[in-house]
Amino acid sequence: MAAEQHRARQTRVPLAHRAIVAALALAPALALAACTIGGEPTPPPAEAPADFKVTYEWRAGSMPPPYHYEYTVTVGPGAVGEVRFVPNYPGEGVPVWTEKLDVTPEQIKELYGVVVQQRLLRGDWRELPSPPVGGSVEWAVIEANGQKHTIPVALEDPDAIAVAPLYEMVRAKIVPEAVWEKLQAQRQQYEEDYLAKEGQ
Repeated sequence: MAAEQHRARQTRVPLAHRAIVAALALAPALALAACTIGGEPTPPPAEAPADFKVTYEWRAGSMPPPYHYEYTVTVGPGAVGEVRFVPNYPGEGVPVWTEKLDVTPEQIKELYGVVVQQRLLRGDWRELPSPPVGGSVEWAVIEANGQKHTIPVALEDPDAIAVAPLYEMVRAKIVPEAVWEKLQAQRQQYEEDYLAKEGQ
């Protein structure tokens, strides 16, 4: 009986050791679960490459002058950006207003994180077979790691939903509200001056 108790004491694994072994055994499964959302692998966050650049284009729908307008927002490479705003259909005598943007490295990292998270560095976009005509349109070009990826204008719902966070961040976070207010005020003045001139 004493011999059996001695052997039992020799083979018993301390509770702390058993906890460590169990944790190590679960670690791969936990890591896989952490990198998976909805059953699909989620890319880990990463620093933006040095050549990372986003060009976002927006065009108002078909309207008679001077009510049409359009703008381009460019971000990168690096912590730089600008908005180019055209208050009418581009052409002779139509101004182009440019506003420089104070973009931070944190915003660049966040923007690239959206691109990676939403899997936008690809070319297999599903476009609408019959795009709507006459309404406003938007699209983007993303440059990274020596490659250029164009996001088309009219996308089917799953892809349109995927690109929406990128477009929203550019409009709402990269471009300050004060810049939009300034540009829209200039546009309003342009419209009034245009209509007054046409009425003469």
